[in-house]
Amino acid sequence: MSVDIIEIAIDNLTDHVKFEKLASEVMRDEGFHNIKPLGGVEDKGQDAKQESFFLSEARNTLTVFQYTIQERLGCKIDETIYKLAKNKIEYQLLVVVTTHKISSERQDIMIRDARKKYGVNLSIFDRKTLINRLANYENGIFHRHFPDIEKQVKVLTSRKPELSNEDASLLEISMLKAAIAFTFNPSAPGVKKSLFDYLIFALLLKNSDKGIQISKLA
Repeated sequence: MSVDIIEIAIDNLTDHVKFEKLASEVMRDEGFHNIKPLGGVEDKGQDAKQESFFLSEARNTLTVFQYTIQERLGCKIDETIYKLAKNKIEYQLLVVVTTHKISSERQDIMIRDARKKYGVNLSIFDRKTLINRLANYENGIFHRHFPDIEKQVKVLTSRKPELSNEDASLLEISMLKAAIAFTFNPSAPGVKKSLFDYLIFALLLKNSDKGIQISKLA
C-alpha cells in the first residue's frame, strides 16, 4: 500500500469513533490480543482496556487505552490521567494512540513526565505505527477501514468537490428555496435591490484608489 495514500487517509480521519475502531485493531496487531474496545461518550478516560491474569503471581493487571486525534498530546495525556484518577480506575499501563507524528525525544519526555508527576507507566504509539500497520497489505486493516479511499483521492486530486446523491439533493432543494424566495416573496424586489447595492458598494471600495468604469458594472 502506498504511503502517500495512507497519509491522505489518516489526514482525513476526523471521526473519533472510526479512529477508535481503527486504533483498537492496530493495537491488537501490535500484540494486545485481549484488547476490548469500550466506546461511548462517558469512557471515564478509557477508549479500550486489556486485563491480564498472571497465574504465577496470582494477580490481575489492567492496561487502559486512550485514542486521540487532537494535536496537543501532552494536554490529552494529563486530561486522561486526571479522569482515570477521578473515576478511581487502577491500572498498570496507559497506552495512548495518536494520528500525529511525535518525535522519539518528545515521547521520552512525556513518558518520563508521566512517571515523575503521576507515577503512571505510559506508552505512546504515534503516526509511524499507524502507517506501518496500514501499509501491511496482508492484515487487511487498511481496506476494512478505508474502503472508499480511491474515491477520496480522486476528489482531492481533481480539486473539484464531488457531490454525493444526498448532497446533490440538498443543493437542489436549497436552490429551489432561494429561487422561490426571490421570486414570490413580497419583499423580494427590495432584497434584490439591497443585494445589488451592496455588490456595487463592495466593487467601489475594492477599486477606490483607481476607480471603476460604469460599463464594467453591467
